[in-house]
Amino acid sequence: MMPVYRVIALRYGRLVVDKSTLTYGRDFGKEIEIPVVGVAIEGNGHRILVDTGFADIAWVNERVCRCYQDTEERLQDILDELGWRPESIDIVINTHLHYDHCGNNALFTSAGGGSCGPAARSAPPSRPCCGAAPCGGTCLLHTTYDFY
Repeated sequence: MMPVYRVIALRYGRLVVDKSTLTYGRDFGKEIEIPVVGVAIEGNGHRILVDTGFADIAWVNERVCRCYQDTEERLQDILDELGWRPESIDIVINTHLHYDHCGNNALFTSAGGGSCGPAARSAPPSRPCCGAAPCGGTCLLHTTYDFY
């Protein structure tokens, strides 16, 4: 029998950005609101979180763009609603390594907290990221890796 998985769409908040940043130089000056989303998956003995959202709304508002998050969109409130705890999640998958997708990775120690998978843990850092992250680009999460 095939395993059964429960898949739940999560909303971590919203970003307000200039549309031209997404449309290659078109629509300058037009603001759009973008939802920040993730997915919770449970089944076959696993609890999986796809993307962990942003960790610090004030940091995003100050350094990146306008950011909004309702109380029920905070990660801890979402986990409480699911009946999950950070240590009960054994797999974290990041779609990519932007602040709004992996900002809370460090909470998930059972899933390797703060790392970006086995390849990233074992690869030597190639260069720090842009340094705009709260850590100044010095932690594992905000280090850029080159893979060959």
